[in-house]
Amino acid sequence: MRADDLLILLEVARARSFVQAGVALGIDHTTVSRRIGSLEKELGDRVLDRSLSGVQLTALGRAILPAAEQVARAMDAASQAARPDRDVAGHVRIASTEAFAAVFVAPAMARVQRAHPGVSLDLVAATRPLGQATGVDVEIGVGTPPSRGFEVTPLTDYRLSLYAAPSYLERAGEVTPANLAEHPIVYYIDALQRVDELGLTEAGIPIDAVRLGSTSVLVQHELTVAGGGVGLLPDFLARSTPGLVRLLPDEVRMTKTFVALLPPRALRRPAAIAFMSALVREMAERRDELDDDLAGS
Repeated sequence: MRADDLLILLEVARARSFVQAGVALGIDHTTVSRRIGSLEKELGDRVLDRSLSGVQLTALGRAILPAAEQVARAMDAASQAARPDRDVAGHVRIASTEAFAAVFVAPAMARVQRAHPGVSLDLVAATRPLGQATGVDVEIGVGTPPSRGFEVTPLTDYRLSLYAAPSYLERAGEVTPANLAEHPIVYYIDALQRVDELGLTEAGIPIDAVRLGSTSVLVQHELTVAGGGVGLLPDFLARSTPGLVRLLPDEVRMTKTFVALLPPRALRRPAAIAFMSALVREMAERRDELDDDLAGS
């Protein structure tokens, strides 16, 4: 579930109109409708009832409205913290999975530094279960967040698919569901990382099929590009490389969710809030990159 989708739902609930919500948000009403439709598809039920008199929240919509209001409050706090007339300063420590860090977090960090030269930021890029990073202000990852002790903000859904280089397919032949486990799989080193939630077993691939392992998803990407084997990669990363071939799109295609965890102390720090504001803006401006992935393009 994406934070910006919740903000759109909140504005529609307030305005009782897709058109008026679009005006308030500065986007086209067709985009509002599309994002609400995506949210309903993800939740498996309607969040709004449409009628000639306007739109109203369903029971499901009312149930998730507090989460939308919570996101809005966080964004309001971020806006106040990031006002140009306020001298935001401090140090922000961020932990994030590597691919998301490279593609989205790094540009957001640059945004913060441009807007607030008094803010310094450190990023630790690593793949680990959520809630295990220590001494950080913002932790971004995939999986089930801890039940307490953090402010949890859903950031975006993304997809993982199987990819191979043309050179590998010319050498190894067609990859089918029946022979997939016979191909060398490029993935994480399971003995060093608890990465089950990232999708290998969900794809029906045994761990012992991994013959090219790395703790770095960027290294996995390069191994796949070099023709080493079949990689299970985030679509937003693989799509940036011309020539990679997506395999078995109907059989193996998994959706995961990036979430951000902030400890209570970070919520009181304008520099950390300024980073979260920049990250949400970065993702909102590049929404089509992830929308294309989720649409299966």
